[in-house]
Amino acid sequence: MEARTVLEAIFYVLRTGIQWKALPKTFGAASAVHRYFRFWCEQGFFQALWVAGLAHYDEAVGVDWTWLSADG
Repeated sequence: MEARTVLEAIFYVLRTGIQWKALPKTFGAASAVHRYFRFWCEQGFFQALWVAGLAHYDEAVGVDWTWLSADG
């Protein structure tokens, strides 16, 4: 299973809110995709992706760190 396909499947589930078992077969086995998701979460992949994206945006556009909002 290609990492790109797995990542697209994970984003599909997160974006649509469907259950893992309802994942379209075109993405592959839902159980395999979910295993990758859990493994990548444990490894900190998604947090690293977020941090890298934020750093890239800050460099390209700039983040106004003086304005913050919290939602709980």
